[in-house]
Amino acid sequence: MRRHPIASWHEDPPWSLDFTPCLAVSDAVARTARTAQMAQMAQMAQMAQMVQMAHMAQHAVTELLSNATEHSGGASVTVSTRQTPLRLQLLASDDGRGIFDAIGETYQIADPAQAMLELAKGKLGTCPDRHSGRGLFFTARLADVIDLHASNVAFQQRDWQRAQWHQGRSACPRGSSVYLALCLDTTRTLAAVLRRYRLDGAGYGFDRTVVPLRLMSGPPVALASRAQARRVASQLQRFRRVKLDFEGLADVGHGFADELLRVFQNRNPEVGLVAVSMAPAVAARVDSVREVQVA
Repeated sequence: MRRHPIASWHEDPPWSLDFTPCLAVSDAVARTARTAQMAQMAQMAQMAQMVQMAHMAQHAVTELLSNATEHSGGASVTVSTRQTPLRLQLLASDDGRGIFDAIGETYQIADPAQAMLELAKGKLGTCPDRHSGRGLFFTARLADVIDLHASNVAFQQRDWQRAQWHQGRSACPRGSSVYLALCLDTTRTLAAVLRRYRLDGAGYGFDRTVVPLRLMSGPPVALASRAQARRVASQLQRFRRVKLDFEGLADVGHGFADELLRVFQNRNPEVGLVAVSMAPAVAARVDSVREVQVA
């Protein structure tokens, strides 16, 4: 673990100084190989895999440290890393204003869950003139596990494919702290993850996203109003295709569904809205407003 003063550093040296010394290719595969040739081939394959994993880790680390440097307003950032037999674990923490406070001040968002929803969509930044808002979005897609702690709130993602965030208990009363873990045997590559959110998959554009609607709901709060739908729809016109993920929601109100899937869609016909992971009641509600739209 090492602490760096933000005022006198850049985000790339810590990758070389603090993180790369911890990267190592395990010799477990070679020890279990039956022949020397098999051991050599196994080590070469594992080395290639480690290189791809290191590229993902470097991308994630430099994005996190760049955020801490330019957005936190803090005095220092602490970085640490640990490699287990199964995972590479990374941690970056700053002592500035929490990321949800920063988003709230920039976009007038008081609810941390709403701020997290905007982060989950992507293309959100507190300095839009200097950053595209891609950093944390793609960092979350690179990691197998990611925990984001700030402003006494925590959000956790445990499955990179499903991209579902869950609220948890924060261990960070001040500043922001991001923990992420990458499986050493991952088959993902940085290029593949970046291309996944290009509609045609042929480049590195960012024109599709997923909206985890569960972040807007909870035991005492249902998705029922048009105002909630307008908050969900905020910034979606910047994408060409949007998956609306209804996982975990038993039902939604007519006003919410109508505002999002008919009113917004009519105003933004170039945006393709795709509803996924719907419970039967949600699917019926979605079908009802789309029938009105067609009629």
